[in-house]
Amino acid sequence: MALTNPQTAEAATETATDLNRPLTLLGLFSGPNHDRALIRFDTGETTMLEQGEQVGDVTLVSTGEGWAMVEIGATLHRLSLL
Repeated sequence: MALTNPQTAEAATETATDLNRPLTLLGLFSGPNHDRALIRFDTGETTMLEQGEQVGDVTLVSTGEGWAMVEIGATLHRLSLL
């Protein structure tokens, strides 16, 4: 079995300091009619989205235990509570 080369070993041990996360899931709330998610944008703005609601280009598609699925444009993103 070959040893890992030094460049690969160094890259594999670097800590990610600047993750590109345009949205952060802050909380999930269940209601009788719709589930809601509290989301923070990378601008620092926070908003409460109901399932199916669109704010800007972000739509809350669904929620589950500890996660929310949002659509940004034509791309789906799964957000998890930290």
